[in-house]
Amino acid sequence: MLSLIQNKIQVLEPSIGNLRTLEHLFLNKNEIKVLPPELFYLHRLERLDLSRNQIEELPTDIRNLTELWALDLSYNQLKSVPEDVGHLYNLRNLGLADNQLTALPDRFFELKYLDVLLLDGNQFDALSPKVKNLEKLRVLDIGRNNISELPDNIGKLYVLEGLYLKKNALTTFPTKIHDLVNLSVLVLDTNPLTTLPDELNKLKALDYLYLQGDSFPIMPQVLYDLYNKGVKVKGPMSKELYDTKLELSRARIKKRVENYEEAIPLYRAYLSRDTNNAEAMVELANAYWNHGDFDLANALCEKVLEREPSIELVAQVNEMYDDVRSGVNKWVRLNNKYEERFAEDSTDVTPLFELGHYYYEMRMYDEAISYLLKSLSFDPSYADSHFYLAIISLIQEESSAFIFSATQYLLLQPEGNKSLTMFPFLYSRMGMKSGVPGESGSTIYIDDYKIKDDQGRVIYRREQTTVDLLGAMLNDIVLSLDNDEPKTAEDSLTQNILGKVMEQMNDNIKVFENKIRHLCTDDSVKLDKGSNAIFNHYLPFYTQLLETDHLATASYLINNFRAQYPEKVEAWFKENPKRSDAFFEWRSEFYKD
Repeated sequence: MLSLIQNKIQVLEPSIGNLRTLEHLFLNKNEIKVLPPELFYLHRLERLDLSRNQIEELPTDIRNLTELWALDLSYNQLKSVPEDVGHLYNLRNLGLADNQLTALPDRFFELKYLDVLLLDGNQFDALSPKVKNLEKLRVLDIGRNNISELPDNIGKLYVLEGLYLKKNALTTFPTKIHDLVNLSVLVLDTNPLTTLPDELNKLKALDYLYLQGDSFPIMPQVLYDLYNKGVKVKGPMSKELYDTKLELSRARIKKRVENYEEAIPLYRAYLSRDTNNAEAMVELANAYWNHGDFDLANALCEKVLEREPSIELVAQVNEMYDDVRSGVNKWVRLNNKYEERFAEDSTDVTPLFELGHYYYEMRMYDEAISYLLKSLSFDPSYADSHFYLAIISLIQEESSAFIFSATQYLLLQPEGNKSLTMFPFLYSRMGMKSGVPGESGSTIYIDDYKIKDDQGRVIYRREQTTVDLLGAMLNDIVLSLDNDEPKTAEDSLTQNILGKVMEQMNDNIKVFENKIRHLCTDDSVKLDKGSNAIFNHYLPFYTQLLETDHLATASYLINNFRAQYPEKVEAWFKENPKRSDAFFEWRSEFYKD
């Protein structure tokens, strides 16, 4: 081996020809312009590096170097390549990058063992169809030229692994590209492409697709397809592909927890972009099916089958297809199961409650409300149904419906974790005092605004509990203001403003009564569809509560459970035993009816 790299050599001495046994010669990064005839006496030369010189012509004697397997002439000033290069039958690697070549001679394409060909940075307008003869070619770089189209037979390069086409003038792509079954890297950076052929989908070995500097009026569907297969797409559209895939992930997460209300819109948004993802279509069809949208599920199943999907997807479609067409899903079966249990003993509404509770756990609140209300239509005293209707009203942020259902539960079940932890929410929604009297006249706030079950597990929590606690304290301060004459003008202004804003009442008894009257008599109370069903279910109870003059008794009972005014509450019950007895008798009769 002889290395004369970067020695500012301008002329090769004729004596170079005396090195007849030399196999590797490195003359790159010099200033050579002319190659002497003696260089081609080196018949045993296997590797010759002449890159980064100033060579303008490659002599025909190059044909003598028949043992060459690597020849690098990159970064010179070659305007042509002689036919004689076709005699280098053993050549594997050929570098001709960054010259001034516009074409290659016909005999060039007889280099059938060529493995790597670098032609980037020249002046080619086209790639010869004879490129198909380079049957062993594994890497082809023709970037930074002016090629506007590729020959249709480029697919004949069956062993090609890397195709580098950056910075050309490509506007279209040959459909036969799919025959490049071993292609793993395709570089199309900075080309005026307007779309990409669907045939790229058939490149089974493709790992990387480079599109830096490219832009498409409409995102080609094939990019979604490739991205879904794990191909790494590099370019400005990679963010959109990632965001779209993330949208599918969100849809799948919602579907996994059977939250179809949120999963379905996410799937639809995803498929509006990636219109060819049969797997996502099957998942959406399954979501439609489980959600009870049988017509939509049926249409999507048929659409999937028209696309000739994989055997696995066909099996998934067939698994639900019969049920889809007959309008049956697991929810229908579940409903039937619980309905049958209830039909066996209509005095026990537990199956109806359990079904409503199951739907609640699945966040299918409309269905949960329906079955919880159904259980109450048979047994109005079933306390847990009132409890979960109250929780759903909190989730849906419907204070009016919550007040009705929570009060019912507390009147039926005043003790236990659920009652204790529900009180702060009821007092907050009704604008009542939340603090509990402590020793020496102090006020204690023990609430953490988490509703827990009897085992201490959190069922519902507020995100901003500090805000709730501060709001309760402020509300208590306002409600504690007395009606004495203010000492100063500033006190008068403050008290008047706070009094108007908070609708100041003397104590919780009056606040409670005022709120119930308002809910029962004011037509301006607005509710959403689900909460309206809850509200209407309870309205007869509270209307009769007012008409039968039992509101005060209910108010004192609620406040007695909280024990904020124990002396006042106890005194009232001692003074009004008949009224309290009448209330319990009326409530018992109401539940029976």
